[in-house]
Amino acid sequence: MKLRYPILSAIVFGAVVVLVAGMLAYAGQTKPGRIHVVDANTIEFEKQLYRFANHTSPDKNGAGCAFQIALAERAANRVEELIEQTSASDFVKLDGRDTYGNDMAAVYVRGQDISTILIKEGLAQPTTRGRLANWC
Repeated sequence: MKLRYPILSAIVFGAVVVLVAGMLAYAGQTKPGRIHVVDANTIEFEKQLYRFANHTSPDKNGAGCAFQIALAERAANRVEELIEQTSASDFVKLDGRDTYGNDMAAVYVRGQDISTILIKEGLAQPTTRGRLANWC
């Protein structure tokens, strides 16, 4: 069966996964400054690295073109901006680890998943296991 709106379906599925996992895993509200942005895919919280579970965004390391480098910087800056412009962020630790051994997480600002915001703004794509996005 071919999905009519695959990106929307991925976003909705991701939101449902986060909501269910949030009920089962650690969830807590934290003040800005407690979450350090490593890049648009990775944050540090309480001395532990976490990868966003619901999106993938361009990396500067190993970038294939100047556009990818610029987009990686814009995406990381946007994550910082979203976290800093709110009085508190909701941090949700999810089950599982990424390929580098980092725990998975979702962060919400004003009730919206950062991943959803980045995807809507063209700074990220929904997580697709096993496929790397071509940003160039």
